[in-house]
Formats: sequence, C-alpha cells, structure tokens
Amino acid sequence: MGQSQAPMCGLWKSFSPIVTVLALIFKPISILLSGSSSLFDLQLPFDDLMHHLRLSFENWDYKIDGGESLNDIKRRVLRALKKIAQSDFERPIVTAHGNLIAAVLGAIDPDFEFEQWRAMKNPHLYCLLCAGDAPVLFEDLD
Repeated sequence: MGQSQAPMCGLWKSFSPIVTVLALIFKPISILLSGSSSLFDLQLPFDDLMHHLRLSFENWDYKIDGGESLNDIKRRVLRALKKIAQSDFERPIVTAHGNLIAAVLGAIDPDFEFEQWRAMKNPHLYCLLCAGDAPVLFEDLD
C-alpha cells in the first residue's frame, strides 16, 4: 500500500476516520502513547544517537538497554491508533515524535527507512487513512 498518490486528505469526507499526524520533537503528551524511555531520553552524543537510530531502522527489533525497538513502538502506537479509529472523532489529530511516526509509516510502507526518517522536517505533517481500525495509506502533506 504505502504512500498515496491521490490527495486523499483533500477529500476527507470520502474517508472515515482519517488520522492526521504532526511530527514534533517533543515527547508525546497523550496517555495512550506514553511508553518507556527512548533514545532521546539517554542524552547521547549526536553521532552516537544517529548510529543507534540507523541500527534501529536496519533491524526493527534492535533496542538499547531500557529502550524500545521500532517494533515495540509500532505495536504500541498501532494499538492507540486502533482506539482512535474506533472512536467517534470526526478528524482526530495526533502529535508524536519522529520515531513514533516512522514506526507507523513503516507499518504501512516497509520501504520507509532511516533516510526517509532523517528527511522529515520539524514539524512534519502526514495524513493517515484508516480502513477499519488500521492505517493503510499515508499522504505526506509537507
């Protein structure tokens, strides 16, 4: 499936529900999405942080002691998105940090890798289309 070619977010009334994700470098503030510590909490030197992030995209089960893998993050956020998709919200907005968003986009498009994550702007806006209770397509709005 992956990234949509048609402007689905401009036609939001045709699809329900659509979840819009805004990438911020702040910790998620939603109780649904709170989790264990991340690489950003460890205060690593930038080069070490980039090394660990690259490794996490090469192996989605990779994690440092006390952290989460991208697969862990993906499972956690997909559970939260499922609850949101099953809700009565008309057009919910979800804010999250880049790794969490990368885990969602990687669940939709297995070709989403470290370089795509690194190219994300801050902030960055995506629109997700859910079929049933799972995200199936995304559109990059930036």
